[in-house]
Amino acid sequence: MKRVVGLLLVALLAGCSLPLPSGAHTPSGVTGQQQPAELRVLPQGPMAGQPPTAAVAGFLAAQASPAGDYAIARQFLTGEAAKTWSPDAGIRVYQPDTEVVDYHAQDRSVQVSLTVTGRVDPGGHFVPGVEPQKPEFYGVQKTAPGGWRVSSVPDGVGLHLSQIDLLRTFSARNVYYLATQLHPDDPRHLVPDRVFLPAGGDVDTALVQRLLALPSPALLGSVDPSTPGIRVDSVHRSRAGVVTVMLSADSSRPSATELRDLSARLVWTLRGDPLFTGLRLADPSGVLRLQGTPEVQAATAWQSYDPESLELPASYYFVAGHRLRAEGATLPASALTQGTVPIDVVAVSPRGDRIAALRRTGRGVAVHLGSALGASFPLAVEAPDLRSPTWGSGEAGLWMLQGSKVVRLAAAGSSLETVATPGRPPGRIRSLALSRDGARAALVIGNGIYVAKVIWSSGTPSLVDPRRVAAPASAPEQVVWATPTELVVLEVADAAQGGARAVQRLAVDGSASTTVPLGSLNPTSVAAAGQVIVVASGEAATTALWQVGPVGRGITKVQVSGTAPAFPG
Repeated sequence: MKRVVGLLLVALLAGCSLPLPSGAHTPSGVTGQQQPAELRVLPQGPMAGQPPTAAVAGFLAAQASPAGDYAIARQFLTGEAAKTWSPDAGIRVYQPDTEVVDYHAQDRSVQVSLTVTGRVDPGGHFVPGVEPQKPEFYGVQKTAPGGWRVSSVPDGVGLHLSQIDLLRTFSARNVYYLATQLHPDDPRHLVPDRVFLPAGGDVDTALVQRLLALPSPALLGSVDPSTPGIRVDSVHRSRAGVVTVMLSADSSRPSATELRDLSARLVWTLRGDPLFTGLRLADPSGVLRLQGTPEVQAATAWQSYDPESLELPASYYFVAGHRLRAEGATLPASALTQGTVPIDVVAVSPRGDRIAALRRTGRGVAVHLGSALGASFPLAVEAPDLRSPTWGSGEAGLWMLQGSKVVRLAAAGSSLETVATPGRPPGRIRSLALSRDGARAALVIGNGIYVAKVIWSSGTPSLVDPRRVAAPASAPEQVVWATPTELVVLEVADAAQGGARAVQRLAVDGSASTTVPLGSLNPTSVAAAGQVIVVASGEAATTALWQVGPVGRGITKVQVSGTAPAFPG
């Protein structure tokens, strides 16, 4: 039978715990921020005379409420089972409409079958992946007068949550690591790692612990996680929102550079909470501060470490009449803006120091490189089937697709280099986009969206460990980065559905997705950087650019004529 459970809206009064990352130091005397939980869904407890299937279904449904260390869920268990079941054993995310519960009278067990669509690992990282249905058996026992209770839970089974339950009872936060520095003169910037933390718990302490631990497997090797010899004794937040992080007496005293990097990582990690106002770093000898910085570092400090580093006056670029145009800025006269070099597609580095312009020719695609402020855009390379230009952080050159391979143009005057993509699934790569922090690449391969990490070895990059984060019902055509932890995907429905197009916002780990409202628009390409710009047919058979607002905010035509919109990156 399918489970049916009554639900009530109530406020949770307590949180839950998640195992600490491996190797993390447990602070002593912690008095960090206990964040109040939002309104939650409180499942109904056991009912008198309930059958065995209702006991198991109720236990599974009640796991959506962490109040009182899952007090309601434990009411469905016998005394012994309540002592042995551990919510910390892991989190499985399942598809609710696949759950089937059946009673086996011969051995007094209840069989549960369901489809798991992902898991949350002990570090709080969501790992997507559909798993084949595997029956699980729960022991049940009849009690008087309350009906049946669950007497045993399968080994290793912790929490069992739908995607909605996960997003209700856990908060998604970003923990920041240092990007790999390719050259000593490259500016330091950060890369976010998305983690799920229990709602209502000591979020400050949990974030600091995860920051000192290794990043998720999806980022491990593509960022610099080093916090040499740093250990934390306590994390405390004042009523004014200042978080004091007390380093342990046995910590190695950080150098000025290490202290700067650690401060930036902590401020960016904690600033996800709007009530956070500042950071104070200290050790037993007193407050740790850099020369020229205040004792309390503001929540807005360390902007130079911004993962995206967007420093251009233009909001986005586009092509109109084969000429380069920009929204929000007047571009200098150049071969691209005057039409001397007609172009079809453009890509701009995040800091605006370089522009790549692609144009179709009789021999393939010509790529011109130049400065945003320069007048000259010389030909850098010409080759067949070049597409999807992307700069990422801009520090590793221009990346593109050529046929079914990824190629890189390290600098003007260099030749195309093939970028290895070990472990990627077979099929043509249809779209490529590097994240603006340079640590990840999003790809459309076949009918799936994949995110790979960028690993450097002896100056040579590879796209390693591509993880499938979504398999839309429609065929994905294009993927771009809206933020360092969110993708925007253009999909095309099959012919049976009229070939209509849709746009989805997708969390980088695949844990959440939403449809972008488009009204009657049928977009042909998309660009994003916080806001979303789509290309769709306009009046007089022209193509127009439209800005898509959040749900309920509508759609605004921003350019009467234009194609190939591109935000920096």
